[in-house]
Amino acid sequence: MKIARRCLKENGLFLLHTIGGNKSVITVDPWMEKYIFPGGMLPSIKQIANAIEGKFVMEDWHNFGADYDKK
Repeated sequence: MKIARRCLKENGLFLLHTIGGNKSVITVDPWMEKYIFPGGMLPSIKQIANAIEGKFVMEDWHNFGADYDKK
């Protein structure tokens, strides 16, 4: 988040589009690590909020989970 903030022009906007998790973790499932997000993790809302504190103002939040549900 420090790098994203530093790269923005004054009053610039930053969009974070991510897949998140329901719990705060620092590791991912081994299968996810190998095939989906090597070197990554699924941040929780709390982890995202902690990371942006003092750097960004969250102006909007959308959960698109239901858009992927089978109808």
